[in-house]
Amino acid sequence: MSTYSTLCFETVGLVETGAKMLAAANMAVSITAGLVAAFLGTSLADTLLH
Repeated sequence: MSTYSTLCFETVGLVETGAKMLAAANMAVSITAGLVAAFLGTSLADTLLH
C-alpha cells in the first residue's frame, strides 16, 4: 500500500468503529506532518545545494 492509501484505510477504519473525532485528528496530523516534512526536505536540499 502507498502512504496515501494507508492513511485512507486507517481513517476509514476509525470512522467505521465510531471514532470520528480520532479519524479527523488522524487526517489533520498526518497531512500536517507530511507538509512539514516536505517543507523541511525542500529547505534542507536548498541549503545543501547552494
